[in-house]
Amino acid sequence: MNKSILIVGAGNLGRRHLQSLKLSQNPLEVYVVDSSDAALSLAKEAVEQAEMKIPVSYFSNLDVVQKLNIDVGIVATTASSRLPILKTLIENDIKNIVLEKIVFNSLQDIDDALLLTSEAKNTKIWVNCPRRLYPVYQQLKKDIKGSVFKRFSVKGNNFGMG
Repeated sequence: MNKSILIVGAGNLGRRHLQSLKLSQNPLEVYVVDSSDAALSLAKEAVEQAEMKIPVSYFSNLDVVQKLNIDVGIVATTASSRLPILKTLIENDIKNIVLEKIVFNSLQDIDDALLLTSEAKNTKIWVNCPRRLYPVYQQLKKDIKGSVFKRFSVKGNNFGMG
């Protein structure tokens, strides 16, 4: 039986998730939702370049989830739009959800999300934080363990979106 994956947000991160699904050994159906026609067009190009053999459907409105049976939802949108999307996925009984970081922009959104997720007892939610797996970050964690910081600064350039 095919697993169904929903990617909400077809920007850079969403397209990377989409391209990575090419590596799956499992039969998949993929649905991509983004309100931007330009982002959906770029997602289609990414699928063509990756020569993906899995079926991919594109939608401009999240209402489509009401008609689909989704196994995994990946939310790769801006943090400011993430809470209502999370609510929609939970309301539509999506049991496995991956949220990209930065998860939310405000403490209130975090509190609201925690309330939502506490009520959705059978839903599993992960935050994609791959840097914690990098050896340099694991070493840094060991080096600063037990330290108390009153001030922290970083100097440099070419941080991109960092």
